[in-house]
Amino acid sequence: SLFVIRQNEKSLIIKGQKLYKRDRILNSAQGKAMLLLEDGTIVALEEGTELSLYEVSNVPISLYKGEALLEVTKRATGEIPFIVQTQDSVITVLGTIFSVRVNKTNTRLDVYEGKVQLQRTKDNRSTEVGENQFLHSNDPALKVSHEQQQDTNIPINTVIEVLPTDDAYIENNRKYNNRNLKVEGGKRDIYLRFEVNSVGPIQKAILQLTQDIDIGQGTLRFYAGSHSGWSENSLGRDGAPRKKELITKRKGGVYRKETISVDLSSHIKGDGAYTIIVSLDEALARDIWFSSKEGPAPPKLLLTPAENSL
Repeated sequence: SLFVIRQNEKSLIIKGQKLYKRDRILNSAQGKAMLLLEDGTIVALEEGTELSLYEVSNVPISLYKGEALLEVTKRATGEIPFIVQTQDSVITVLGTIFSVRVNKTNTRLDVYEGKVQLQRTKDNRSTEVGENQFLHSNDPALKVSHEQQQDTNIPINTVIEVLPTDDAYIENNRKYNNRNLKVEGGKRDIYLRFEVNSVGPIQKAILQLTQDIDIGQGTLRFYAGSHSGWSENSLGRDGAPRKKELITKRKGGVYRKETISVDLSSHIKGDGAYTIIVSLDEALARDIWFSSKEGPAPPKLLLTPAENSL
């Protein structure tokens, strides 16, 4: 549950509730939450996180404990930067995606896109942190380190797990093949290609996608592709599969590290090559980044064979 403390009174926050300056926000130890600030910045709160809004007039977020992922709306030249303050550091950014993790002795800053400056309060020492880098405020030298690839092993379950042979996304007629699968209304679509072999008739087919770096919300639509004669190296707008038919859709937010599951059983019936195209409605949507097969939590199909098919 998510709570607000206002004028020494604690109350439960309901979805869509308006918050005010000097509100203190508490996220329970058993859930996650998402805040949308007035300037469009998204703040995702991990379990057990506590922060306040504009406790200081020019500081949107004061983070007291826990971890928050922020997608800060980009500022134009000359605009006031976005600031996050912790017990030992001041973090300044003009628009990027990063996370801040705080405990009693340290602030950890992870940057996923753009550049962020951290200034340590006790000695005013500052360091700039770039994309896929992190640092700890309790490091005397404020040394910047590079993120390492996470373990991508997938446990064996009672159902058959199939990873994509190819995955990528297209943005403005250009193909991208990296650790992320980005989807955005009217701008980015995700392409997934799976090969199902030696399974036979399938009773149930569940697609799982796991959020990576950038949270968001909106209506995700999952389409059958018009063909599967493509690879992530050759995919382009001209030769890309078309959206043939809508299989299913999912509406709502996608939170940090959340795995969403959608049922594709009406389309995936047995052995063969399948292309799934994922889009996001434009209205009231925020782009979402999922992990690709090169990322920490690859997409996967969970297949339940029909009885006596194996």
